[in-house]
Amino acid sequence: MEVEKETISKLKFIGRIRKNEKINTQHMYIQPCGIITSISRSIIYQDNRTNALNFVCKTIQDSFYLLNKYYENGYIIPYNRLLDDLSNAKNGLESLKETYITDRKFCCDMDTLIQSIETKLVDVEKVLMDEID
Repeated sequence: MEVEKETISKLKFIGRIRKNEKINTQHMYIQPCGIITSISRSIIYQDNRTNALNFVCKTIQDSFYLLNKYYENGYIIPYNRLLDDLSNAKNGLESLKETYITDRKFCCDMDTLIQSIETKLVDVEKVLMDEID
C-alpha cells in the first residue's frame, strides 16, 4: 500500500512542475533555473536531466501498472483519481519540456511520455464505452 501512495504522490508532484523548474530527484523538491541551481546541481547535490527523465518515466510506468490494478479490482474512485492525476501529469511534462527546450532528445522523450499518457487515456475511454454498450 505504501508503494501505491508513493507512486500517486510522485505523479501529483510531476503534475505540479512549472516551466523553468528543475527536479531534485534525490530529495524530491523543485529548484528554479539559475546560476545557483546550476552550481548546486553540479557540485553539491549532483543531479541532472537524465535523472529527471528516469524519475518521470518510472513514475508514469508505475502509474499505468497501478491503473490496471485498480481497474481489475474494481476500485472506481482511486481509478478515476489516478486518471485525473495522469492527465495533470501531462502539464508537468510539458513544463519540463519547456525548461529543457534546447535539448531535443529530452524534448522528444517528454513528447513520447505525453503521447503514452494520451494513448492510455484514450484506451481507458474506449474500454469504459464498451462496458456501457
